[in-house]
Amino acid sequence: MQPTISPGSAQLTQINTQQTIIRESIYGKNLSTVPSERLIKKADIKDDSYNYTFKGIGYEFEPLIVIVSKDMKVTIDFDLTGLDTPEAIFFITSIDSGRKLTSFEGKKDVIKYENIFSESGGYTIYKGGYIIGAIEVVDDIENADIEGIKSKYLSTINLDPANCH
Repeated sequence: MQPTISPGSAQLTQINTQQTIIRESIYGKNLSTVPSERLIKKADIKDDSYNYTFKGIGYEFEPLIVIVSKDMKVTIDFDLTGLDTPEAIFFITSIDSGRKLTSFEGKKDVIKYENIFSESGGYTIYKGGYIIGAIEVVDDIENADIEGIKSKYLSTINLDPANCH
């Protein structure tokens, strides 16, 4: 069963005694209006390995979804230097089985993750109990169905910044 978390409002209000900060999502208020090419990227191949970097910006990742091919080495860097609050435990979990592949402690740094995915399917990236990104493993990256992948994840990735700390 695929987890579903609906996107919330795309702004963050932090209140203290001195200031109010409002931060909107880098993707705007409605994910469905964002071009697929901005949300989803195919990993680059270099030295017989797929490589890509999720860049933390504010409380989000750009891109939201990275596509890789199965049965090849995959190196993904999580650049958390631009996240407002990277200090959390991040999990990468299989959508199909719910099995946790790995976890790592977030900090203002670049975290490297390497794997060889032997099966096609989706893997979500959790922070603070909410899905903030995904890795989609496909049989053939050149013929990946970008719009199908967008539909698969659209209601799953949470852009409500109140939940992404």
